[in-house]
Amino acid sequence: MFVLKTNNRNNKILNHNSLLRRLTNNKVFDHLHPIPASKFKDCKIPHLKFKIESGKNQENVTCRRVRPISDSCHIAEEIFHSEPPVECDQALRVDVCTVVFSQDRYTIQCKSDDCHGHLSFGVFSNTDGTIKWTTVANSSILQARLNGLLHGGHHHSFCIIKCLRAKSAREFIRNYASEVGDDIFLQYEDWFPEYFGQQLLVLPPSVSKRPVQKHEIQDTNINVNIIFIDSVSRHHFFRSMKKTLEVFSHINSNYNANGSTIVLDYELLQGIKSRTFENLETLFSGKINLHEKPFGTLEMPPHPLQTDILLNKFRYQGYRTLWLEDLCFMWEWGISKDLLVHNKKLDEKETWKDLQNALRNAGIDDIALTLANCKILSSNSVKDHFHGPDAVCYNGRHQHEYFLQYLTYFQQQSVQQNSPFLTFLETNVGHEDTGRRIQPFDPHFAKYLKSLIELPNVFTIIFSDHGNSYGTFLDNSLEGKIEMYHPFLFFIIPPLVQRHLGKKKMDSLISNQKKLISLLDLHYTLMDLSKSDNIPHSSLSKSNKNSLLVNKDGLFSDFPADRSCIQVPRLMPALCICEGFENTINYDPRYALLALFAIGQLNNKINGQYRADIHSELTKVRSCFNLVPSKVENLRVSFEKSDSVITKMDIHVTLLPGQRPEVFFVAVRSWTNLGVMELLSYERTTPYSHFSVCADKGVNLNLCVCSSNHRSKAKTSWYDIVRNPDTVSEEDVSPPLDTKMEVERLENSNDCLVMVTLKNKKGINVYVANTCQKGVFDVEIALKRKNMIISYQGKSAKFFVGPGEVMAALTAVRNNDKVEFSWELFINAH
Repeated sequence: MFVLKTNNRNNKILNHNSLLRRLTNNKVFDHLHPIPASKFKDCKIPHLKFKIESGKNQENVTCRRVRPISDSCHIAEEIFHSEPPVECDQALRVDVCTVVFSQDRYTIQCKSDDCHGHLSFGVFSNTDGTIKWTTVANSSILQARLNGLLHGGHHHSFCIIKCLRAKSAREFIRNYASEVGDDIFLQYEDWFPEYFGQQLLVLPPSVSKRPVQKHEIQDTNINVNIIFIDSVSRHHFFRSMKKTLEVFSHINSNYNANGSTIVLDYELLQGIKSRTFENLETLFSGKINLHEKPFGTLEMPPHPLQTDILLNKFRYQGYRTLWLEDLCFMWEWGISKDLLVHNKKLDEKETWKDLQNALRNAGIDDIALTLANCKILSSNSVKDHFHGPDAVCYNGRHQHEYFLQYLTYFQQQSVQQNSPFLTFLETNVGHEDTGRRIQPFDPHFAKYLKSLIELPNVFTIIFSDHGNSYGTFLDNSLEGKIEMYHPFLFFIIPPLVQRHLGKKKMDSLISNQKKLISLLDLHYTLMDLSKSDNIPHSSLSKSNKNSLLVNKDGLFSDFPADRSCIQVPRLMPALCICEGFENTINYDPRYALLALFAIGQLNNKINGQYRADIHSELTKVRSCFNLVPSKVENLRVSFEKSDSVITKMDIHVTLLPGQRPEVFFVAVRSWTNLGVMELLSYERTTPYSHFSVCADKGVNLNLCVCSSNHRSKAKTSWYDIVRNPDTVSEEDVSPPLDTKMEVERLENSNDCLVMVTLKNKKGINVYVANTCQKGVFDVEIALKRKNMIISYQGKSAKFFVGPGEVMAALTAVRNNDKVEFSWELFINAH
């Protein structure tokens, strides 16, 4: 080994005026600059107009929600309410059949005023997972056939009726068809869909009791109704769901201690992660590994969503379980992905067969109207609705209207027949860019709730997993980042359910409204509600048991008033919603080094993925560019019990001329006592699915920035100095984030290896590049340092550098600004 370079030990020690005292052991970190409290004003934290409270609510609860960033509410108002939301077009709607309730039974009545000629109806085939079509001559025959379907046993809750619209029939026949016969739908529908109407008719279910496998008194079973509204924060719920909030307020304004329905609002639900799978995994299984490496967004989960842990507890008591969601079971999102069924190589028949087996293992009795989603979404020219359209419609009605209608049918019939149920409805109406599509959901949801509260024995849970993780608000206000980890949770509890639960549990449910909670607490609440005799904490890993504070019966017992984010699950880089836990800080040169460290680790991941892809050649031209940071913002720090500091930041990466920056939200942990750091986690908060057309195979899409236009090249960066030394020199580029750059050839490397050092007054980032097209070099690098935190553990860092690769080798950052720092770098390569 040989000494390559050292820093100047006589560098002036820079002092700062702002001091922030470390929360855990009173150490001073004078590089942290809290944002003045005077900036936080104007915007209020929303609450229910009428709130059910108890004396326990007057406790001095430690957690207070982070105050909204100044003017964020005004920005939100402009973004979300400057124009009305998109509604469904009623002009082309056809209503052939309706469901009516008379003499204690449902029947179907049909008329063909909106249609011309023959009609066709389609039902979902249990045999091959497709919709099978039948053509009939008139509405009378159609009515008879559909009533036979309705009363003939099991069906999949819907049928689709097609016909040639009466209003456009004359034009269609004149232009395209001389005769309108039985085969008109096969001949013309796909070519001229604008002439054909399609009605989705929701059929009431055939409800039957499940055999009770364990002796229980049936009338004490509490029906459970779970409504999951994906990607809507608590603040956004209050912005967007005005009519629903009016229903909540009306319920609570009529509160009577002697017995009336109540709405409970849990104001401090801490988000676990800004992705649905981990949140649902926690809810249904109670399992969460705080240290497990997350799977890629476009990868399949490492295991199926373990819904059976919760659902089978209820099924064991005789409950029927219904799972409704608004995604296509043939596509890569939703229940098929969650249960590891999705496979692009499988056709509908094979997928449906595998899904049926997976549903049985998952404890799900029926998915009913979920099977209509592929048809609904395809008619909107999308496979999912994460990036539009602005309204998901079918025959002039919003998609969610159909699901709320079926849920009403199912729940009313189940209560009438004393058949206990657990229903789960997931809607992605809020999972999109604009943040406005949730608004038309509001009046229909409010109407549903008004009918729901008439049912005497239904415990309703309404929640979200996180706020929107992309979109206009997140781009324009840092408040969107806080909202991302502050979802909502409401309970609607009628008097009969309150009596079943008893005073002690009800008092705890009420008092916990103002305390910090998570979906893990909701899991244990539901497990207790399932009457499970044994609810072990074994679902928590040993390390989680020691750090997380949980009640065996969840929200049915009081949580301590001083519960903090250390005691609830968060997967990094999730922000804590409690004021003061994470400190907002001003930019400092050390955070440039941490940002370069984080991005360097991501670039190393890209290199590793190229190597792992057996189809990749190390020397070939790569489509995914090296990431180069251009800006750092939204800096926050928090202090852990383990004598570590977690730094979170948004890192902007601008690579393509004229394009908006890509943003990575990262968390870096530094152990001040050990003097080491690690990249804890990262999330890409800007949309990136459009890069799939140019990304290299084997590289995770959430890491790739590429150009679909082969003529468009990335901006020149310091990487080009080592990759294109003949055309790019040090004078041609500016080092990133106001660092200074040094480029040196390494000895004993056949003129192949180049070391690039990016440094500022707080430390260094070191990179090693292989400029040759052949040969792999083993590199060992070590730093003898004083008062510096480094990026490796042990005596040295060892890695290899392949042809054309640039590897982030080392980061070293000054630890304490009041103590001198120094370093000597040793490197060896062969």
